Amino acid sequence: MKLFAVFYTFGNIAALASTCFLMGPLKQLKKMFETTRLLATVIMILCFVFTLCAALWVSTWPASLTVTSGAQSWLLKDWCP
Repeated sequence: MKLFAVFYTFGNIAALASTCFLMGPLKQLKKMFETTRLLATVIMILCFVFTLCAALWVSTWPASLTVTSGAQSWLLKDWCP
């Protein structure tokens, strides 16, 4: 299960990075760190870190995956008009 959580986190990071193809990396980073999206971005990054820490050291991966999925959904909701 630890390996799943690691691949899940890296998959989420890859999915986020894949949108750089549409707008370009600098434009996306600027939009991610605008004041309206800053909270969602910070929470999502913290959840990525929390998922890895929980899976590798604490072994509470179900809770961490749930939190990461919630953060990713929140960020996605913020991007949709």
